[in-house]
Amino acid sequence: MRTLFKNANVITVVDENICRNTDILIEDMKIIKINRNIDDKVDQVINCEGLYAIPGLIESHMHIMYGDSDSIYGEESIYKAYVAYGVTSMRNMSGNMQYSPGDVIIDTFRLKQAIEAGDLIAPSLVNTSNIFDGDDPYQKTSKIASTIANAKYALEEALRDGADQIKVYEHLPAEVFDYICDWGKANGVKIVGHIPKPVDKKKFLSRAYTLEHTLSLKADEVDLMYESDTIWVPTIIVEQNYDYLLNKKHKRFLNSDNMRYILPNRVASWSMLAPSLYLMKDDPAFVDVKISRAIEKIRKVYQSGKEVAAGTDYPNPFIYPGISLHDELMLIKKSCKSNYLTLRAGTIMGAKALELEDRKGTLEVGKDADIVFLKKNPLNNIRNVKTIEKVVLRGRLFNRNDLDQLLSEAIVNLEFI
Repeated sequence: MRTLFKNANVITVVDENICRNTDILIEDMKIIKINRNIDDKVDQVINCEGLYAIPGLIESHMHIMYGDSDSIYGEESIYKAYVAYGVTSMRNMSGNMQYSPGDVIIDTFRLKQAIEAGDLIAPSLVNTSNIFDGDDPYQKTSKIASTIANAKYALEEALRDGADQIKVYEHLPAEVFDYICDWGKANGVKIVGHIPKPVDKKKFLSRAYTLEHTLSLKADEVDLMYESDTIWVPTIIVEQNYDYLLNKKHKRFLNSDNMRYILPNRVASWSMLAPSLYLMKDDPAFVDVKISRAIEKIRKVYQSGKEVAAGTDYPNPFIYPGISLHDELMLIKKSCKSNYLTLRAGTIMGAKALELEDRKGTLEVGKDADIVFLKKNPLNNIRNVKTIEKVVLRGRLFNRNDLDQLLSEAIVNLEFI
């Protein structure tokens, strides 16, 4: 199937230039030509005059959770919402989830296969392993790797489960972290996640591929990023939301129309948390939460010449599939002051975090046909990423009516319609 998109304003993200009135020719799932006045024989022609073409957006940090059924694919409704909001790739940071022996195991490896086979409408998927943690794990689903022997077994299991990256966490012993990093280097597998408390932060940043969350580094530690090749995925929106909640600004969330995409039990949980979280303002877990400080940290990263990748940490409280990635980009814009660099955070930097930069993140010949067509220019205002008219997901075209239908199918909470 050959489809020609005619007369778009193409923002490749390779640089800041706009290729005006330019055609994009795709065949099956790949971009095969980008040029003016392409006259090749094609199966269909799509008029894109006046629209702005950008690479598909990339969600660099989210969690696949249980839905309202026993599907091994998890919360299937959110995948449609992600696509409708222009997200064509995502990184699941949860591995395979099973909360108790009676629960269905979410099989993210089979989910990835189903997506690639076209059985589901969903962004392309990269999976980390389950969390590798110490004897006091943060999550029930974590792999306890308190010794090198434990870690060795868990790493072999993660490979069998199809993990693309290994996620480490805060209680991991230093010697086990070193072993995992050495194993990763030997096996071509990247190490990502949180900085274990026993591990020197500079050492972590010399060995890990991505670092998650703004709170991972204090304001006076941000300079450690300057000489590091580690990609920071700050998830600023999480700190913003907690800052609001800790300061009794929860009412802005409770009647949001976006709740229609959130399962009722999760809405109930968020709604109970929201009015009371301020009581934990002095808790060690929250004492450093401040959105202005988070934005300043990322500003320093950009001033050093480094960049970050955009992620949201869905489903943290009042984080919504797809929509919140747009909001994360607005927060990154406050930090870097550049629409172009912000767009890179949601495209090529995300592709790098997912290790997919050879296939995704820019509009170039040979790359996957993941394209978002916007009504307005995002280089004038990054908010214009919200003006989505069409999405091409691995070569499949979704017009505005199709996207609206996906959003309708993504609704799981009728109370907010």
